[in-house]
Amino acid sequence: MTRFCHEACGPAGRYSAPKARAEAHVTDYRFYLLDGRGHVMEVRDFACADDDVAEALARRIMDQETHVHGVEAWLKPRLVAQIGQSRPGADQAAGPPSTSSASTFSG
Repeated sequence: MTRFCHEACGPAGRYSAPKARAEAHVTDYRFYLLDGRGHVMEVRDFACADDDVAEALARRIMDQETHVHGVEAWLKPRLVAQIGQSRPGADQAAGPPSTSSASTFSG
């Protein structure tokens, strides 16, 4: 289940990123949370208004989740933001990581 960024970021949520500016037009972003070796340990889906909101949320996750060493925000095959630790060989051409062993957050 995709959570809206304003639900996750607002007063009732854990993160304090800006609210979505245009709730009528949101896009599903996928966030990959990385451990200290750059491996995906968790996947979270959020609907955000735009890339800036998605990047702000990635930064908030890094700031507030002590076990997270890196966050990648993807919009389908496009890397939107890479904060902190990166995956070995991670880049736009490589595409999103495989999530076979990662847990998925469904809100």
